[in-house]
Amino acid sequence: MASIRKTKAGTYQATIYVGRDANNKQLFQYVTRAGYHECRAAAREIEQEIEDNKFTNNANIKFSVYADKWFEVNKERLSPTTVRSYKTYMDKYKEYFKDAKLGKITNLHIQSFYNDLKKGEFGKKLSNNTILKIHCVLNEILEDALKYKNPARDVKAPKKE
Repeated sequence: MASIRKTKAGTYQATIYVGRDANNKQLFQYVTRAGYHECRAAAREIEQEIEDNKFTNNANIKFSVYADKWFEVNKERLSPTTVRSYKTYMDKYKEYFKDAKLGKITNLHIQSFYNDLKKGEFGKKLSNNTILKIHCVLNEILEDALKYKNPARDVKAPKKE
């Protein structure tokens, strides 16, 4: 159960216990809303995600940091040619998303990224097939990081040529 308090600014802040980290330190999520009922509803939504095992606490991690960790963890299950392809794709992601935090990436950012790849903004123009492969990897990374809040889900991938 979240605890809700009124701040000095007149808004309401809920403190939600989300678990413990690797060092056994308690982790909390904070939600601030203008009204008490909105704050309670937002806190309950997070609590429901925790109950359903859908909650992730990765929104403030930089995309490039998470992508590197994801790649290191998952490269053992991939073939050597796939690893080389993924490394190439990762360079494109890092160049575009730079220091963007996972929680700030939207479907518009992703669609703009695909459009820039198609125009050749990062060197040469890429085909729809290559952009589709990039989409599959990006979608997998964001799905692992953000679970059910993956912005890549709402992006229409280009059709195969």
